[in-house]
Amino acid sequence: MLVKTSNKNWIVIFLVISLAFCESLLAKRASGVEIKESHVITSSRIEEPLSKVTSTLTIITGEEIKRQQARTVVEVLRNIPGVIVQSAGTLGEEANIRIRGAEFDQVLVLIDGVKVNSPLTGEFDFGDLPIDNIERIEIVRGAHSAFYGSEAIGGVVNIITRPGKKENEGWSFLFEGGDQEKFRGILGTEGEGENFNYSATYSHSETEGQFSRDVFKADNLVGQISFNPNPNSILRLVSRYIGSSKELALSPAVTISDNKLALARDPNRSLKRS
Repeated sequence: MLVKTSNKNWIVIFLVISLAFCESLLAKRASGVEIKESHVITSSRIEEPLSKVTSTLTIITGEEIKRQQARTVVEVLRNIPGVIVQSAGTLGEEANIRIRGAEFDQVLVLIDGVKVNSPLTGEFDFGDLPIDNIERIEIVRGAHSAFYGSEAIGGVVNIITRPGKKENEGWSFLFEGGDQEKFRGILGTEGEGENFNYSATYSHSETEGQFSRDVFKADNLVGQISFNPNPNSILRLVSRYIGSSKELALSPAVTISDNKLALARDPNRSLKRS
């Protein structure tokens, strides 16, 4: 059975939905709720309102990262449409991303607007990048070579460090543990003055892994300080240190038997990726 729907009915439905949306906005304004519009930087390299951005853009805020209870940036990126994460194994192993099918070296990765792709391979390893002190992550899908060069054919990922805030002024700490002898500790501080703000976070993570020779250890230190000489300018200094080591589960050694080369596991050999 075929049912015909006139265009007039669709127009009426559209008008009802539009009126309901307008009433919702008016109710929020009447109740004193301030509607703030997000501003983004990555799509055009200048700060602009989200409503004026024409690119396909996803913004992951610090609050969303907390709700996900993620430990690394890789865990956050797995949930983004159009982003494919390829990991070599367990925590600490090399992890790269593709955006819309582009190669690893065709995705530009920025931390506070600074390019961090490898100068040798053009790729960026997300394997040991934690979520400490991240304000938000902006992912732009689609070619942006006009703004960033050939490395941005697939898209751009910009990781932005969290500034200090007056309401969170002071020290904070977090300790957690779990199976496989997992341990994670975070110590942070932040604050805000009349024309400056600061934040700093140190974290240590380690785990024995899923099997023998799968130990992973990481130390991370992130700090930023910002000055506002006047309302139209900002001077910001950001520093980030990531030090990690990953024990390889298989430490092969070359052996010769019956004039043939073979790989054998050497129990006395320890290889670490750092």
